[in-house]
Formats: sequence, C-alpha cells, structure tokens
Amino acid sequence: MKKVGLVILALCVFCRCFAQNNSEEWADRILKIFIEEDYSAFGKIFAANVHLSLPAYHKQCSAPQATRILKDFFADKKMVSFEILHQKETPSGAIIVTALFETLDSKYDIFCLFKNEENKMCLTKLTIKKKILERIE
Repeated sequence: MKKVGLVILALCVFCRCFAQNNSEEWADRILKIFIEEDYSAFGKIFAANVHLSLPAYHKQCSAPQATRILKDFFADKKMVSFEILHQKETPSGAIIVTALFETLDSKYDIFCLFKNEENKMCLTKLTIKKKILERIE
C-alpha cells in the first residue's frame, strides 16, 4: 500500500513539474520575441484565427493579419523593459502567460492564451492594454 502511495505521489510531482516546464517554454517564447523585438515571430505561434485586442483595436483576425497589426503597433515603441509576471497551465491544458512591457513613456499589460488546436499549441488570444500611469506630485 505504501508503494502505491509513493507511486501516486511521484506521478503527481512529475505531472506538476511537466506542466510548469510547458508553461515556462511558452513564456520563454514570448520573452524571446520581445527581447529580440522580432514581432513577426508571433506569426509562427498564432492559431489560424486570433482574438487580438490592442488599444483602439479589438477583433478576431487571421494569423498573417494579426502579425502585420502587431508589427505596426510596436513599430514606434522602443522597449525599455519586459517582464513575465505569471505563467500557468490550466487543468484543461490551456497556458496563460501575463507580462509587463515598458517603453520610455508607457507601460502595457500583456495577456496571452495558448490552446491546443489541431494537435498543436497555438496563441489564440493576445490582449495588450495600456496602463494608466499615476503621477506623483
């Protein structure tokens, strides 16, 4: 009976470690895109149709269209810092990554949702919201 308990415990630990590594892999991909400022790389991880939400743009669009929109959005934004805030795999297998993107004059919250589509993990939803900066006087 103890052996069965130990096997179950080992499997739970293994599964938890695997889930963490899977979410870390996707967080690393997002980090790499922003660090290298290679926003066209989003096209490689987008699903065929992506729900894209940016300041002044909220729409379901194709992967190539979403890639062009992102490249245009980031064209005049020089990154000062980028930080992964949270990464998690849900019980359904979806992966959530949240991050903070900072430019010289703005900060943006980033939310990424990855789901399995046609046996491949894809970025199905990308939300970028501009943070309202508080001034301290």
